[in-house]
Amino acid sequence: MWVVGVILIGVAGFCGYSVYTSRKSIQRMTSTETVTAKDLVALRAAAVAAGSEGAFSQVVEVKGVVRIGPGGPLSAQLTDTKCAWHRHKVERKYRETYRDNDGDRRTRTKTETMTSHRTQDPFYVEDSTGRVLVRPKVIVDTPKKVLDEFEEPKADQAPKEGGLLATVASMAKDAFDDENTIGFRRREWVLTDGARVYVLGEASDRDGELIVGAPADGAKQLITTRTEDEVSEEHGKQGALFTIGGAVAGVAGVVVLAIALVQAL
Repeated sequence: MWVVGVILIGVAGFCGYSVYTSRKSIQRMTSTETVTAKDLVALRAAAVAAGSEGAFSQVVEVKGVVRIGPGGPLSAQLTDTKCAWHRHKVERKYRETYRDNDGDRRTRTKTETMTSHRTQDPFYVEDSTGRVLVRPKVIVDTPKKVLDEFEEPKADQAPKEGGLLATVASMAKDAFDDENTIGFRRREWVLTDGARVYVLGEASDRDGELIVGAPADGAKQLITTRTEDEVSEEHGKQGALFTIGGAVAGVAGVVVLAIALVQAL
């Protein structure tokens, strides 16, 4: 019972930390100023005029639509979708044989990631006053999913294309003779030109140009296709659930430890 009590107290502690992070995220969004592209350029110009070129830094929110970055359109690696940002993940589902505590052979299903990648090429966020350059340093929240398929390995899975598609096809072909491989799940997400986004990050010119990237203080950058209100509402719901869960786990943990203590006496 001691172990159960300690685990419950640990769960309560985790819930408490989760409540703290949820509230901190909401506070960060509500306390950060939303700026237009024109305002951001003006703020940086004022800093340069004051002799602070290369030292401008301010945590901001920007809202608008995605526009293709200065490097031109990107091509998603699995679907060839033209976009400003993309991410993919290929997973292998397989059977694993093991022995349980009684020494009996058992089989369980597991998943391993074969390849995963997201781009960090900058793109623009455009509002009614102009454009702001954004460098994505995180996985974009709720992007458009353009691929989600599961395929069993095939003997004739010969690669016809180059690059990543050839690699994935080759993996599927090699897995055909492996009776433990169940199949492969391929998923891909994109931000296309015109997608509406909300960005929370740090605007700076430390690299010579004005760009919104990850905060230098280690706080997490946020890029999402949801609105600020939608994100705040989700954090609020999560905080409420963790508060209830933490209270229940904490009380249960104390009760279990008390019973264990009484039994030990």
